[in-house]
Amino acid sequence: MIKVLHVDDEPALVEITKAFLEKSGEFNVTTFTSAVDAVADLGNNSYDVLISDYEMPEMDGIEFLKQLRSMGIDTPFIIFSGRGREDVLIEAINNGADFYLQKGGKPKAQFAELENMIRQSVSRKRAEHELKKSEERYRAVVESQTELICRFLPDGTIIFANDAFCNYYHRKCESLIGEKLDHDVPVEELGDLQRHFTSLTPDNPVGDIEHRVILPNGEVRWQQWSDRAIFNDSGKLIEYQSVGRDVTQQKLMQIDLQEKVNYVQALMDTMPAPVFYRDTNGIYHDCNRAFEELVGLPKDEIIGKTIHDFFEKDFADHYAKRDQEIVENPHVQQYEYAANNSKGEIIDVLFSKTARFAADGTVDGIVGVIVDISDRKKMERELKKEFNYVQALMDTVPAPVFYRDTDGVYHDCNRAFEELVELSKDEIIGKTIHDFFNKDLADYYSMMDRKIVENPHVQRYEYAINNSRGEIIDVLFSKTARFAADGNVDGIVGVIMDISDRKKMERELVEEINFVQALKDTIPAPVFYRDVQGIYHDCNLAFEELVGLSKDEIIGKTIHDFFNKDLADAYTRKDQEIIKNPHVQQYEYAINNSKGEIIDVLFSKTALFKADGSVSGVVGVILDISDRKKMEKQLMESELRLRTLADFTYDWESWIGPDGNYIYISPSCERITGYPVKDFYDSPYDALQKIVYPEDWNLVYNHYNSISEEKQDIVQFDFRIINKNGDIRWISHNCQPVYDSEGRWAGRREAKRDITFRKKIEEELSKANAKLNLLSSVTRHDVLNQVTALYGYIEVTRDLYEEYDELNVLLSKMEAIMGTIQHQISFTKDYQEIGIDNPVWHHLGETINGAALMLNLNGILLRIDTNDYEVFADPLFDKVVYNLVENSLRHGGGEISEIRFSVDEAEGVFVLVYEDDGKGISYENKDKILIKGFGENTGYGLFLTENILSITGMRIHECGVPCEGVRFEIAIPKDRIRKKI
Repeated sequence: MIKVLHVDDEPALVEITKAFLEKSGEFNVTTFTSAVDAVADLGNNSYDVLISDYEMPEMDGIEFLKQLRSMGIDTPFIIFSGRGREDVLIEAINNGADFYLQKGGKPKAQFAELENMIRQSVSRKRAEHELKKSEERYRAVVESQTELICRFLPDGTIIFANDAFCNYYHRKCESLIGEKLDHDVPVEELGDLQRHFTSLTPDNPVGDIEHRVILPNGEVRWQQWSDRAIFNDSGKLIEYQSVGRDVTQQKLMQIDLQEKVNYVQALMDTMPAPVFYRDTNGIYHDCNRAFEELVGLPKDEIIGKTIHDFFEKDFADHYAKRDQEIVENPHVQQYEYAANNSKGEIIDVLFSKTARFAADGTVDGIVGVIVDISDRKKMERELKKEFNYVQALMDTVPAPVFYRDTDGVYHDCNRAFEELVELSKDEIIGKTIHDFFNKDLADYYSMMDRKIVENPHVQRYEYAINNSRGEIIDVLFSKTARFAADGNVDGIVGVIMDISDRKKMERELVEEINFVQALKDTIPAPVFYRDVQGIYHDCNLAFEELVGLSKDEIIGKTIHDFFNKDLADAYTRKDQEIIKNPHVQQYEYAINNSKGEIIDVLFSKTALFKADGSVSGVVGVILDISDRKKMEKQLMESELRLRTLADFTYDWESWIGPDGNYIYISPSCERITGYPVKDFYDSPYDALQKIVYPEDWNLVYNHYNSISEEKQDIVQFDFRIINKNGDIRWISHNCQPVYDSEGRWAGRREAKRDITFRKKIEEELSKANAKLNLLSSVTRHDVLNQVTALYGYIEVTRDLYEEYDELNVLLSKMEAIMGTIQHQISFTKDYQEIGIDNPVWHHLGETINGAALMLNLNGILLRIDTNDYEVFADPLFDKVVYNLVENSLRHGGGEISEIRFSVDEAEGVFVLVYEDDGKGISYENKDKILIKGFGENTGYGLFLTENILSITGMRIHECGVPCEGVRFEIAIPKDRIRKKI
C-alpha cells in the first residue's frame, strides 16, 4: 500500500481527495489543512508521496517544499493547485517538485491523473534508490583501486575522481569536482594528447597514451592512461573515463637503460682500441669502429662471422683456445700476441678479455679489447722524457700540487707544495697528511679524500689551512681521483689555490652591498627589483612600508600578492614592455597602500641586465604624486566653476571627437553623476565604466565602441548610472554625428537627460499591475478551490445514488451551473492580462463630489476642505472615495450627521483625511479592516482601496476614536500632489 500525505487549507477538498484515492484500496491517505502541522508530522512519520496545495496561509506549497528539502526529506512531491501560472510551475520544479497538477475539470479524470502521478513518483523513487545503491557499490570498487581513476566532460570538467587520483595530486576530492583538468603537460606533448582524444570515436572508443605531466610542485612524472570516450545514442560525445598509473620509475629505467646503451656504444666508438663481443662459438655479435678498421670491414659484414674469417688459422686457433679458457673458468684474461691487420701487417697487440654473462648467470660470450702495443717500447723510452716534462710543468704551477694514495701517503708534489710545508720532496714522499697539518684539518682532508675514492668525481671546496709559517690562509681545494691501469682508484691528485685575496674581496663586496642597501633605505620613495617573472628579489624600507610587510615576507612573492588583480595585471604588462624593449619607463597610476588607501603615484622603471647582456628583471622607483594630483584636481574644479557661468545647461551635453576623447562636456555632467568633468576628459571609458550600472555596461560599451565616421544615424537608448552618492539614476542618451564647416566628420554630439522620475513612475505602474493581478488570482484561486470540492461531492453523490434518476438530473443541472461559474472565473485570468491605464491627476473636490452623487446621503452633511489640490493616482481613485463614504453609510450607524474630507500639510508631508461622526471602529478591528475578506459584507472594499492607493505610493490607515467616528489618513508622497494648474 502506498502511503500518501495531502495538505490543503480547504477541508472539503482534502476530504474528497482522500475519498477518491482510498476507494481503490491501493492508497492510504493522511490529510492536513496546515503545512506547518504537516512539517511537524514528517519529523516523526514517513510517506511514499506528498501532495500539497500552492496558496495556503502561514506557509504556501513552495515554502513547504523548501522546508522539507532543507530537512533532508527527498520524498516525491506533487503540487495540486488551482494556481496555473507558468512562473509557479517553474518555481515548483526548480525547488524539487516531481509533478504539477492544476485543479478544476472533471473529478474522475483529474483524480485518475493524480493517481497516475503518485504511482510514477513512487516507481521513479524506488528506481533512483536502486540506482544509488548500484552507484555506491560501483564507487566502493573504484575508490579501492590503486590506479588513478577519473571521469570528465568534453570541456575538461571533472565529475568524478577516486581517492588514488585525489591523493596523487594532493587534493581533496570534493574540491576537484566541478573543476577543469589542469594537468600541466609539456608543450611538445600537447599535440599528441589532442590527437589521442580526437582519435576516440564510437567505433573505436578506447585508446592508450603515455605522456609526461608537471605536478604543482614542479616535479615531472610519467603517466600511462587508458581512456574511454562515452557517446550517447546519437553518437554525441558526453564524457570520458580514464584509468591511469604512474610509470615514472619504469620510464626512467627505460630511459636510463637506453642512455647507458647509447653511452656504451659511444664509448666503444670513441675508443681507439678495437673492441668486440663474440659468443662461445666464436661468432661476432658486436664491435666498435676501431675493430672495423682492424679487419677492414663494416660492422654489418662482421656480425655473424667467426674468428677464422678475419685472422690466419694459427692466430684464430690460438684466440679460440684462449676464449675457451675464459668460458670454462670466467676471469679477466690479458696477454700479448701478434695479429694481422686489414693491411696484412703483423702488429703486436695486448688482448684484454673477460666473460659476458647471460641473465641466468651462464657465460654467453667473450668481450675483449685489442690494444696495439707496437709503439709501447718506443713510448717507454720516451716516458722518462715525458715524466721529466710533467714534473717541470708541475713545478711551474704556482699553486701547490700533490698526489697521495688512498691511505693518504704522499707520492709526488711540486715545488709550491714543498714551500707550503717547508720540506723537500724527499722529506715529503712517504709521509701522510697528519705529518704536515694539525689533526682537525688532516682528519677533514682524509674524510673528503674518502668521498672521492668511494665515488670518483671532481671535488672542490673552500677551507682554511695553516702554512709553513703557522698562518691560517683561505684556500680552494680542487681534487679528483687518479686511476690505476686496472681502472681502480689508486690515489688523489689535488691542487691547492690560495684564495685569501678573493675572500678579502668578497668581504669588501658584502660591505659594498650593505652600503648600497643603506643608501636605498635612505631614499624616501619605494624602490624595488623583481625578475622577469614578476618575483621580488630586493626592496628598500619605503617599499616595506608601502605594502606593510618586511623584506623577508616580500622576497619571493609576486606583484599579485600585494596589489589587486587589475593593478597587478597592469604592472605586469608594463614590465613586459621593458623586458621586450629595454628603456626607461615612466607612467602615472593609482595603487593601494598598506592602509588600503588608493594613492596616485609615478612609476619610474628600467631594465636590469645580466652579465651576458640579457634582461634579468626590472628596477623601479614609486613616487607619491597624490598631492600633485590633488592640486590638479582642485585647479580643474576651479576652472569648472568659472566655466559654469558660460556653459550652463540643464542636460548633460558633450561632444566626443573622432579619436574617442571628449572635446567638450557641460558642467551638468557633475550635477547628474556627482563626478568632476575632468574624469571624463582624462579617461572617457574608465569614467563611464565607473558610473554605469554593471548590468547596462555592455549596452554603453558597445555603443561607444561602434562610433565611426560611417555611423551617421541618430542613436537613442536608456541606461542606469550610480552617482557619487550611491543613488541609481536613469539616463536617456541621444547622440548624432556632427561635421565641421568643410563637411568633415567631427565626432558626435551627445545629450544625456535624467529620466529617473519617469522610470520610477513606470516601475510603480508595473508594481500596481502586479498587485491587481495578485488580487484577481487570489480571488480566482479561492473560488476554484470551492468549485473543485463541489465537483467532487457531486461525483460522490452520483456514485452513491446512481439509481435515482431525478436526483441525477438535479446533479447534472448543478454540474452545469458549476461549469458556468468555473468558466466565468477562468475568464478573469485572461481579463487580468489586459493593460491597466496609467495614473492621472485627479482634482480632489471634483472627484469627491462625483462619488457622492452615486450614493444616497440621506441628509448627511458632506464637507470638502481640500482647497484646490490635485493628486496623481490610478483612474480608480474615485472608487477609493466611493468605498470610504459607502463604508460609513453601511457601518457607521444611524447617528452619522457629517462626513468630511480635508488636506493637512506639515513639514512637506501631505495627508488626505476622511472623517465621520458615526460609531467608529473598535481597537481590536483597526488592524483587520484592510485585510481581504474581513467585514460584514464582501470584505473587499477597503482591501481594494488600499491596493488602488498603493499603485502610486500612497498609504492609508485608520486612527479614529471608537464611538466618536472614523478617521482615515492617506499619506501622499510630495511629488504626487499639487495645486490645480
